[in-house]
Amino acid sequence: MTPGGDPMAELRRCLDHPDVAGRTEGTPVLIVVDQAEEMFSADVCPQSRAEFLDVLHTMCQPPMSTPKVVVMGIRSDALGRCVELPELVGAVQSRVTVLGPMSDAELRDVVTGPAKMARLGIEPGLIDLILNDVSAEDNPAETTVRLPLLSHVLAGTWSQRKGVKLTIAGYKSAGGLCGSVETTGENAWKQLDRNNAA
Repeated sequence: MTPGGDPMAELRRCLDHPDVAGRTEGTPVLIVVDQAEEMFSADVCPQSRAEFLDVLHTMCQPPMSTPKVVVMGIRSDALGRCVELPELVGAVQSRVTVLGPMSDAELRDVVTGPAKMARLGIEPGLIDLILNDVSAEDNPAETTVRLPLLSHVLAGTWSQRKGVKLTIAGYKSAGGLCGSVETTGENAWKQLDRNNAA
């Protein structure tokens, strides 16, 4: 799951899923919270964030009849916010694993893995184009945004696909690695009425 704009609502949706809610008593549950930094977004209600963290923290405490493990993926630039929260400070101090930048092979898997799962073909040259664009982002300060940018442009490329194939034209239409966010922002701006745009 990802926290989104209402972390507690997303957690409820996750816990109410039949695969989770239907587990027999005592069966372990693994909850993976990806992009956990979203809980610090300005549009997230502090009450929802606090309830979300309280529920996750409580679920991990013994003795629970159904053991639960929570794994959070969070950008390193958000760790400072985590140590301000009592529910996370212990985890940050004792159970943080820092992951370095992804290798070319790992980045290739980020592109090909989901496409294979969705049974999508990939136009020859697309993966190399994407990896070249990622490599061109050589500013060390930008390494933390590469994966979110890649995720964003892959979603855009998927929406521009031709049948069951991801294409170079779809990638370029989505704006490429850096232009995809700009394209998304401009499209959102165009959809606003004049009152909301001001």
